[in-house]
Formats: sequence, structure tokens, C-alpha cells
Amino acid sequence: MQLLGYGEDALTLWMLMQCLGTFLKKLGDSSDPQRCLVWYRPSFGRSGGDRKPQFGEFDFIICSPSCLYLGENKWEGSQESTDGKTLDLRPEQKIRHLFFRFYVQQWIQCQCSTWIQFIRSSAVKQSLTEFNRQLHEEFGIRKTIPKPDTRLAKNLESILNAIKNYYQHVPPVKDILVFFCSPKSTQYLPVRSSGSFQIVLFDYSQASEGNFIRML
Repeated sequence: MQLLGYGEDALTLWMLMQCLGTFLKKLGDSSDPQRCLVWYRPSFGRSGGDRKPQFGEFDFIICSPSCLYLGENKWEGSQESTDGKTLDLRPEQKIRHLFFRFYVQQWIQCQCSTWIQFIRSSAVKQSLTEFNRQLHEEFGIRKTIPKPDTRLAKNLESILNAIKNYYQHVPPVKDILVFFCSPKSTQYLPVRSSGSFQIVLFDYSQASEGNFIRML
């Protein structure tokens, strides 16, 4: 069977399924891909904003023995703002990474295993107040924590427990922006991204089938 896809989502899945080892090497990570735990497009709600708990979707999250990678992807056809060298990200994308880092750190430090434990923790409440103060200074918004028994709370509880069990401690976390390009590209190739994001140029020409991506 041949499986063809189109666009950034297809490129992301192809990279994770077929080229994870190559991706890790580009980050200087020699981990065995078979030992990694990977989420493809994990969703934390689509309608995030001020005083709301939702914060969107990552393109991927990867637990490797060396590091936790939080990923966004762009194709060479992306219309994101750039000065020719820097590929900037939208505020909501930056907030997504900051908020999930907050969750990982607090969940593991407080040794939570259920959402009820998490929302009742005085340490979490204090940390959220400080997090929101900094978030408001930079982006003009504040975030809330979802109520128990919501789909968002259940998704977060599941993935945070998996991360805690994988590492047993707060892991190093890296924000990654993958830019899919080909050697024949006539478009700019960004050399950096904004803020804490590390940019990774990833050649997808080996999987190109016309305008589609050969995933299998």
C-alpha cells in the first residue's frame, strides 16, 4: 500500500514515522528512536484566549531519554512573518509552549497523579499566580486551569502522567520549530526563530511525490 498526504500535517507524520532518528540527530540527540514516546498533534482545545484554559495543538511532543521536545512545524509555503532570516511565531503559539512548560514542571514537582490533586495544590495556585503575572506583562492575557471531568483536564492528566512516568523528574524542555524545505526551494531559508525556539531545517524531498508526500 502507498499512503500519500498533503501539507504540514502529512509532513509531520512522515517525519515522526520515517525519520525520527534523523530529526533527533539534527538536535544533537543520539537517543534510540525506539525508546521515545511521541504524540502527534495532541489537542488542548482550539479556542484559547484571555482567562480561558484552552491553548491549542502542538504539532508533536516527543519524550526522548535526553529531552522533552515541544514542536511546531512550518512548510516552505508558510506565510508567517519574516525578515528573511527570522521566522516568527504567533503569540498564541508562544503562549502554548510557556503554558505547557508550566504544567510539566508543576505536575512533576508536586508529584500529582490526578487532576483533583493538581487543582487543590497550594503550590500550584501560587505558581499559577506568578505565571499569569509574567504572561500578562508580555502578552496581555492570563490563563485559567480547566475544571475536573472536562475533556481538556482528562487530556492533560493523561499526557502529564505519561511524561512524569517516563522521566521521574522535571526533564530539560526544548521548543522546536521544524521548517520543511527542499534543496530546490527558491524561498528564503530561515536561520533562526523568535524567543526560545530552536529552528530545524528538514529536507522532505525524498518523500515528495509531486505536490503530495509519500508517507508509506
